Amino acid sequence: MKKIDIEDFSKRELQEAMAVASEKTLVSFADKREKILKHLETGREMTGYCLPWAKSFPHIRIRPGELSVFCGFSGHGKSTVANQILLWAAKYGDRYNKACPGATVGMCSFEMPMEDIFECMSYQTAGLKSGKPSEQWNQKLFDWTEKKFVMVDTLGKIPAMRVLGSIVALIKAGCDIISVDSLMFCGGVTHDLEREENFCQALCGIARAYQVHIMLIHHSRKGDESSPPTKDMVKGTGGITDMASTVYMFWADKYRIHLVRKRDEFDRQLSEKEQAYVEKKPSHVLSVQKQRFGRFEDDLSLWGHPSRQYLQGPNNEAMKFDF
Repeated sequence: MKKIDIEDFSKRELQEAMAVASEKTLVSFADKREKILKHLETGREMTGYCLPWAKSFPHIRIRPGELSVFCGFSGHGKSTVANQILLWAAKYGDRYNKACPGATVGMCSFEMPMEDIFECMSYQTAGLKSGKPSEQWNQKLFDWTEKKFVMVDTLGKIPAMRVLGSIVALIKAGCDIISVDSLMFCGGVTHDLEREENFCQALCGIARAYQVHIMLIHHSRKGDESSPPTKDMVKGTGGITDMASTVYMFWADKYRIHLVRKRDEFDRQLSEKEQAYVEKKPSHVLSVQKQRFGRFEDDLSLWGHPSRQYLQGPNNEAMKFDF
């Protein structure tokens, strides 16, 4: 994976990039004539990068020019599922459109070290049910990610302007999708309505102007974790969910996970009621709480796997990448 040191990206360069973004937004209806006429005739096309699960293909995509928010309770796996989505977008792109190949992904991970991200990628791409990926597999992954992933080499809380600078630096490096993990590490943004709105407006403006997708990972407020959170439970003032095109909430059924561990790891028999619960319920839910440019706003049931992949059915096999 390539690395970018955003200390080398000056405030002047960011101002120039933002000026370019502003200029790119100035168009007339006539400039977009063909696109508008096609939309009037056929409606909005389902285009963009596919999520990893076939049942989601007709309903939702990671589209250029948009900001999405992935949110959930702490420790429920939102960064892991986002990582899986980024891997699939980089590998497969839009499965229905050969003109949309695999994306180049930029990652601003201010919360998780590069070695932990790579470890997660290694397990997710290998798709193993047990054991750990081989050294040979990891070398293949190094070679593949060298062309597909660019990382910002910074950890910890940083000023919001430097976050924007890192995003523009990644765009200049050729990235199509950029993830920011997480909003809590963007200094001075949360718990301040004006700053949060200004920051979100900047993210949306950059995404639209440069036709990239920005994926922002954020936390839910602490509360009852026995059921999936809603977008009203997103930490902060609410400006982020208002401006985002798509809002995802990811939730782990901790009770079901506990029962499966009790049965499989500790070899303890479940009661009929417990076993029925395990068979009926998914281990995780990806809830599409908002989709501005799509009709689907519903839940996707997912099942966790030892490979750290989330599968679309309880009996599905994990996918092994073909590098």
